Amino acid sequence: MPLRDTPYSYGLVSKLLHWTLALLILTNLVMGLFFGNMPKDLRFTLIMWHKSIGAAVLILMLARIIWRSAQGFPQLPEGIVLWQRRLARLVHVALYPILIAQPVTGWLLSSAAGHPVSVFGLFALPDLIGKNPLWAKAFDLAHDVLGYVILALLTAHITAAFYHHFIEGNKLIRRML
Repeated sequence: MPLRDTPYSYGLVSKLLHWTLALLILTNLVMGLFFGNMPKDLRFTLIMWHKSIGAAVLILMLARIIWRSAQGFPQLPEGIVLWQRRLARLVHVALYPILIAQPVTGWLLSSAAGHPVSVFGLFALPDLIGKNPLWAKAFDLAHDVLGYVILALLTAHITAAFYHHFIEGNKLIRRML
């Protein structure tokens, strides 16, 4: 398998970034959805993991943007109509900045709430802003809203991939496997 993308398929680097990010993002989305229903001690532990995973997502998304900028996107298979091609590109283009903004709003939330962001217990990220309860509430809301936007965009992305692979029969998913 080539490291670089080809005109019609993704290379090893793109696939590793895609699937690693998919696993981390889905893990954090699930944790974020269920924090409110957890006992306090479990919630505290999982929030520490959530922050670490968020920091990893931020770093990997920056790497993915650099990689994608150098590679471009492989062409979509023939037979996909123009509006679907444009919608696919729009979802991808929307996901990139939102997947940067999400961990940044979490980092800002933690900073404003006066809670450091430890990255897997190895080091702490510097606070981006000083402690401010009003800003903490604003960043908490932004973080929640972005989480739901990501959930909607990922649902569209996954549904479209399955639709094109299984219903349209153009084997779209194989490009990323």
